[in-house]
Amino acid sequence: TAAERDDRKILNSEVRMMAVRYAAGMQSGITNPMQPWFQFVAQSDDEKVVERQDLKNFLATITRRCGKVMQRGNIYQTTNKVYLHSAVFGTSCCLLLRGEEPGEAFLHLIDEGDYWIAEDRYQRVDTCLRRIEMTLDQARGEFGTSALPENWQNMIEQGKLEERITVWNLICPNDGTDKFKDIKDKPFASIYWAEGGDQ
Repeated sequence: TAAERDDRKILNSEVRMMAVRYAAGMQSGITNPMQPWFQFVAQSDDEKVVERQDLKNFLATITRRCGKVMQRGNIYQTTNKVYLHSAVFGTSCCLLLRGEEPGEAFLHLIDEGDYWIAEDRYQRVDTCLRRIEMTLDQARGEFGTSALPENWQNMIEQGKLEERITVWNLICPNDGTDKFKDIKDKPFASIYWAEGGDQ
């Protein structure tokens, strides 16, 4: 039988259009790509440091460079979707990731239902668990063949590159214990593991 449509009970598209307008309003009011909306400034109790002209010039240069990075990547296309998700679901989650080339950055929006978040005692989100669906070919490109479970490596050797697999990723504070000894100087840890792998 044909798959059931999930929009048959929608009487009109007014609510959908309101969500789109909300996202557009948030974009233009908070992260407007057509005008400067952020600025790096010095934070110091010493007014002489804050008012140093060479420091102001440096921070202005950094602000302009960050603006160019955002214009080159997908930052503004994704922030619009972030606001849309916030309107529809009440929250949204995305990761700021480094690009392949120097000076590249992009946002990765995580779909609702594929992530879980947790707060610290000050109600600041500091933990994210996400589920990643990808092909074996994508996993090979992301992690390298040698880092994958043996049964996944065997599937790659058999040419099953389009086989879909699930990878989990936990991003959490680095508590300095032995399990994070390789990254003890980093404030956060990012851990990946395979679902259905043999290791």
